[in-house]
Amino acid sequence: MFLYEKAFKAKLKTLYPDLTYACNDALSLIRLINGGIDDKTSVIQDLYYHDHVPVKVINPGLHIKGGHYDIEDELISLGEGYDRYLKNMGTKVEDAICRHNVALEILINILSLPDPYARTLYLHYYKGYTVTQIAKEYFSSKTTCYRNIEKGTEMLYKRLSIEEEE
Repeated sequence: MFLYEKAFKAKLKTLYPDLTYACNDALSLIRLINGGIDDKTSVIQDLYYHDHVPVKVINPGLHIKGGHYDIEDELISLGEGYDRYLKNMGTKVEDAICRHNVALEILINILSLPDPYARTLYLHYYKGYTVTQIAKEYFSSKTTCYRNIEKGTEMLYKRLSIEEEE
């Protein structure tokens, strides 16, 4: 999962949003996809079965002057466009779920580290505390907090790298 330490550290910085917002983003996108599927069906049915639709041509590029206008070509074009749109939304859902799963694995591994590393990393990366706030909270120096973050991050990276190899 984590081939590069730089990418790993970037994941740590987005731990909280990936855990919380990613799920909400995925749910919103899923609702949008489901609504889009229903919309596609209703739009195509409305265009095809109702001659009294106020707009006869959705894509003027398909209507050639003096040529033959074919509603079926337009409906196929419309359907293909909807399909591409929904596929793109599906990709975004997969990405949000993947980010959430990675963040969850990181959080679980943070919490399994020994104290004070688990506590320091949890406060720093999940709760968003600054080093100054952590030092004040636990009556320690900033230097100690920096060392705990650095050592805890190394321990976490090694742990996740070992898990990936297995």
